[in-house]
Amino acid sequence: MHSAEQHSAGSHAAGSHSAGSHAVGSHSAGSHSAERHAEGPDTAAQHSAAQVAADQHAADQHAAEQIEAALLAHPSVARLAGTFASYLPGKRVVGVRAEERVGVSVVLHTSDRPIPEVVAELRTVVARVTGNVPVDVVVADLEEP
Repeated sequence: MHSAEQHSAGSHAAGSHSAGSHAVGSHSAGSHSAERHAEGPDTAAQHSAAQVAADQHAADQHAAEQIEAALLAHPSVARLAGTFASYLPGKRVVGVRAEERVGVSVVLHTSDRPIPEVVAELRTVVARVTGNVPVDVVVADLEEP
């Protein structure tokens, strides 16, 4: 009797599995719409957060190139240095980290101007591109013009 019950239970389980498979398909469809309805705002929020992150990353990439151009246009900047870098598709912008806090690394031409004065100007140059975000300026080296 025990083995018949097992067999019966096994058949029932197999039947349930079969029916379960069919029901799973049906349940899945119902479940997905229920899940979409129940998880819609969360999923939308996740997609929205991912899109915001992607948009921010694209903005950071664009900002890195704009910061690079603005710094290289400054007469006291000889070149950018490798303390920071931004990685763009197919390109690396050396000397610029464009994130929530911007970091730039420069090599300055030697001059009679005080370095803190030039650094303050460079912060202003970067702020014109990025807005009101903190800017770290590293003077990596000095070189003769």
